[in-house]
Amino acid sequence: MGGLLEGQSNTFKRLCQQGLSEFRAWPGQHVMTLPRGCKAAFSFKDHKLICHLDGSDGALQKRVQEVQKEKEREAMEAAAEMQPLLGLLPDPVQELVRKHMEEVGSNPIELVMSVGRRLEFRWKMLGERRLRSDFLGPEFTKETVQLAVQRIGKKNFTIQDRAGIDGTLHRISAARNQSGEVVTLVMRVGRASAIIAGLLEDILLDSKSILMLGPPGVRA
Repeated sequence: MGGLLEGQSNTFKRLCQQGLSEFRAWPGQHVMTLPRGCKAAFSFKDHKLICHLDGSDGALQKRVQEVQKEKEREAMEAAAEMQPLLGLLPDPVQELVRKHMEEVGSNPIELVMSVGRRLEFRWKMLGERRLRSDFLGPEFTKETVQLAVQRIGKKNFTIQDRAGIDGTLHRISAARNQSGEVVTLVMRVGRASAIIAGLLEDILLDSKSILMLGPPGVRA
């Protein structure tokens, strides 16, 4: 009975992931790429909003293609930026993380290594506010965590037990036991987004200073 329920659960999870991938690829997403004041025809098909781009409108088609290329470029850059952080993990765990990223269709927001626990993969589903946690691989030993600390470099940790990776926006914080040994590493993924930055371009050009507020850990 347990095996049957587990099989149904895996099937449901796979269907949800497939539906999410289809949602991210549906043509209505191009609405965000249309220039202001542009007119386009829409229709509904299979409960989805379809944006009909007229082939005669070369400028519009070109704009959509440019945005798609920009998204592809950012995806490649995000994968490259993840590598220094993944390099801190044991090789088998790195492969598990890459595979899980493909399954959920998202990069992690945080990776947590802790002695006696499995790797915690924290991420957000598209459109959700809450943080999800998935646990991957075997439990970490003291030696495994210490190996990651050595790869980061003990001298790179500040008095507040925080460290970074040169040339990246990744941030790492450590928790120690009473003996002063690092037993937990929280690795927060950080990367720049040209598309998001572009949305603020006009504000940056017209303003002398900007105060940006957000939840802890979110950097602009």
